Amino acid sequence: MALRITILEYANIKGLTIYDIVQNAKEKGVILPEDPKYVLDDSQIKQIDPIFAHQNKYKQINSKNNIDSKEAEPEIFILRDEHQIGKGTTINFLGKIDLNSLN
Repeated sequence: MALRITILEYANIKGLTIYDIVQNAKEKGVILPEDPKYVLDDSQIKQIDPIFAHQNKYKQINSKNNIDSKEAEPEIFILRDEHQIGKGTTINFLGKIDLNSLN
């Protein structure tokens, strides 16, 4: 399936302006018009942003500014008090091991 996306859609996904996209493409040897409705084809996207092209091919794209995203926030795990080391807690260490006795 061929990847077809407009410059505006690509700019929204990347969180950039259309001007930024056009300038970035120009630096990589791809001349694009500053038309938000211009449709980028596979080869142009691969030249401009090969990682994006690969991720989109395998549907791994997450919009940076997707407000309606239902992605879960990363969970933060906190140890319970009895497992935490704090003031007044002693840590037990193993005693000295004599390696000479192993011979």
